[in-house]
Amino acid sequence: FRADTNKIAIKQAFKNQNMTQVFDDSWDIYWTSSEKANALLNIVGSLQLLSGKLINHFPSSNELGQQELFILNCRRIRANYSHLNFDCLPSEFLLPKE
Repeated sequence: FRADTNKIAIKQAFKNQNMTQVFDDSWDIYWTSSEKANALLNIVGSLQLLSGKLINHFPSSNELGQQELFILNCRRIRANYSHLNFDCLPSEFLLPKE
């Protein structure tokens, strides 16, 4: 695994699974920030990661992970696709600004 973090818990979780930390491109799991993940994926373009390689973020993952952006996207889906039945979208949220 490769981890661009100082978080001991993350590194220890990998080590508990008998994984070895590497500092080159021989990683199979890469734990990094969303910014670094986006930069890495932009370098390879729309090309998928090589088989067996995993990264903890995908492009624009903050659109789903940040509550404010998630609800805005849900509202956009409802406005643009109201004729479709999206049962998986939450019916309400309590946001800090509301």
